[in-house]
Amino acid sequence: MNLKKLLYKIISILVFIILVICFIDKYQVKASVVLVWPVPGHTQIRSNGWHEGRAIDIGDSYIYGANIVAAMGGTVLLKYNCGENHIDDGKYYWENGNMVCNHYCNGFGTGIVIRGDDNRTYEYAHMIVNSIPESIVEGEYVKAGQKIGQVGSTGMSSGPHLHFGITANWNYYESSGINPINETYNYNGDPTPPTIQFAYIDERSLDGYSYKVVVTASDESGIDRVEVRTFTPQKFGSNGRSDDDLVVNNAVYNTYTGNYESMVYKSEHNFEDGLYLTEIYVWDKKGNYAHKVFEPISINSVRTDLGEFEGRITLKYDRNYVIGIEPKSWNVNNVVLRKKDLNDDSQVWNFKKGDSGDYKITNKSTGLVMDVERMEDVNGTNVQAYTSNEKVNQRFYIFKYNDGYRLSARCSADLKGVDVPNLKLEDGHNITIGKTNSPTNNAQTFLFEPVGYEVLYPKGDINGDDKVTLIDYGMVLAHVKRTKLLEGEQLARADVNEDGKVTLIDYGLILAHVKRTKLMF
Repeated sequence: MNLKKLLYKIISILVFIILVICFIDKYQVKASVVLVWPVPGHTQIRSNGWHEGRAIDIGDSYIYGANIVAAMGGTVLLKYNCGENHIDDGKYYWENGNMVCNHYCNGFGTGIVIRGDDNRTYEYAHMIVNSIPESIVEGEYVKAGQKIGQVGSTGMSSGPHLHFGITANWNYYESSGINPINETYNYNGDPTPPTIQFAYIDERSLDGYSYKVVVTASDESGIDRVEVRTFTPQKFGSNGRSDDDLVVNNAVYNTYTGNYESMVYKSEHNFEDGLYLTEIYVWDKKGNYAHKVFEPISINSVRTDLGEFEGRITLKYDRNYVIGIEPKSWNVNNVVLRKKDLNDDSQVWNFKKGDSGDYKITNKSTGLVMDVERMEDVNGTNVQAYTSNEKVNQRFYIFKYNDGYRLSARCSADLKGVDVPNLKLEDGHNITIGKTNSPTNNAQTFLFEPVGYEVLYPKGDINGDDKVTLIDYGMVLAHVKRTKLLEGEQLARADVNEDGKVTLIDYGLILAHVKRTKLMF
C-alpha cells in the first residue's frame, strides 16, 4: 500500500467518524439531558401504544385546565389556536390504518411545536383554546419550565389530555419519533416551587357538613391557582387515598384577607361520615407546585332524623316570624315569611319522612307541598307550595345547624338551604334557596315548634323571660352605649319601633313601659 492510498483511507475513516458524531449529536439524546415534566403534578400516562412509541398521552380524571410547561427550552416553530374538536366533524381520513386529521391544525387543536436546544422537536397538542400566552409566538424563545398553555381536548382528541411527542428532525409529524417515556425528567418543574406561608382548616367552620380550608402562599412568578383535594374515609387505602373518590376544588382568593379559601362539602362525597383527608396543591405561573397534606378530620352525621311531626317553622333569629304561604292560585302558593299567628293554620306544616331520610313538607291549610320552583339549582330560586308529586324538588333534608336546623333542598347539588333573603324581617317577604359558606347563617336557621307549644316573644322582652322589666331596659341601654352589644334574636326584640335599628327611641319606649307611663306591649 503506497502512501497516497494510506492517506486516502485515513481521511475516509476520519470523515466517517465525523459524520457519525454529527448524526449522534443531532438525532440522539445525551445522557446528561434532563427534561422538565410537561404537566407538573399529573404523571399518569393514558396511552403509549396508540402512538407506536413516538408520543405519549398524559391524562387523568382531574387534569383539565392543568398548566403545561416547556420540557426543553427552545424556539417556537408552529403555534395552532384551533378551538374545535375534530373527532366527529369529518375533518379526518384513514391512511394505512391510522386516523389522519385533514385540518389546518393537523389534529393539534390548540398546540405548539418547539425546536429544542438539544436540536430535537417537541410537540404539545390538545390544549384549551387561547390558553397559549400571547407573548409566545412563532420564532419566540421559551425557557424550560415556562408555562406554554393548559390541558384541554381540542383537535383530534377523545378527552382531556396532553399529547406530548419528541421527534429527531424538523418534520414533527413524520414517523421519526423518540419515545418520551424513556427520557429523564425533573418532576417538580423549574426553577422553584411556590412558598406556602401557612395553611389550615378553620375549626370555626366545622358545622358537621362542611369545613373551610385557608391557604396563604406566594411565588415570584405569581400564584396561578390553589387546588383543594379531598378524599372520604371508605376509600382510604394503604396509600391514604384513592383517586376514585377524589374531589378537586379551586380555592378563591379573598382580597380582604389575602388568603385563598375553599369550602369542602359533605354533599360532594355522598354524605359519607368519618375521617376526611385534605391535600392542597399551590401552583405558580410557571407550572411548579407546592404540596401539603392535612391531618384527617372527623365529619360526623349531619342529617337529623326528627321522625314525623307537625308544627311551625320558626326563624331562630326572631321567633315572632315563621314560614307561611301567600295565595297565588288553586294549585300554587308563594312560600313567604309571616308574623307568627297561633290561629293561622297556613303557618303550620306537616313533615313526612321519606325512605332516603328526606322530608316532604306539606302545608296544613292548603295541602300543597313545599317545592323548589322549576327544580332550579341557583341561588335565589323561589320556594313555593305546589301540588304534591314525587319529584325530588319537593324533598328536603333537615340538618342540625347553628343551634337550630337548616332545611336543605335535595334537588340542589351543594344542598342550598331554605333562605330568608338578606334576613329581611318583613311580613310577606319571599322565601328562596341559597348557598351558605358560613356556619352561622341566621337567614337559614330555623326552629320547629310543635302545635300547642309555640312561644311568642313580645318586643322589648330582650332576655326571653315573658315579661318586660328593668333587666331588658338595662340590656338595651348597654347596647345603645356600646358597652355590650345585642345580637340575633335579642337584637330583633330590642327594635321596638321596628325601624331596623336599636336606638334611644327604643330605650325610651321600654323605659316608659317599665314605669307604666305608657304601656307598649
